[in-house]
Amino acid sequence: MYTVTQGIMGKLQVKVLQTLEQAAKETWTEEYREDELEEIWCQRVIRAPNIKTAVDELQDVLEQACLPSLTQTRTTGKALRHKPTPWWTSSLTTQRKEVNAKRRRHQRTKVNSEIWGDRKEQYLAAKAEYTAAIRREKVNYGKNFVI
Repeated sequence: MYTVTQGIMGKLQVKVLQTLEQAAKETWTEEYREDELEEIWCQRVIRAPNIKTAVDELQDVLEQACLPSLTQTRTTGKALRHKPTPWWTSSLTTQRKEVNAKRRRHQRTKVNSEIWGDRKEQYLAAKAEYTAAIRREKVNYGKNFVI
């Protein structure tokens, strides 16, 4: 399970600051202290010909900082087909497999209508439980992420 923690946010913050410093060094000729970085960027925004240029410049810096953490690749170097869902758990995977197995068992029962009805009820109950579990995990993830 992937959750956003203080450690991840701290690493991202450090990466953003490093990228801001690197971009500032490209245009700032004098030596500066770390506490002057904010002043340097304020001056760059003030000197920009228009607000769109200043916003675009800051957006480029943020994208450069965030891009490495947002792209995930397999060990082979190929990009993942789907982004991982941060709220997904292994118990949901197990439940999904069980629900699919019950669905297939229900669909393949043709001879006895009594068994077919029982299996349909089992499948629908398992599907409802699985859907509720997904909803619970999404809500719990949202609560943990916001807090």
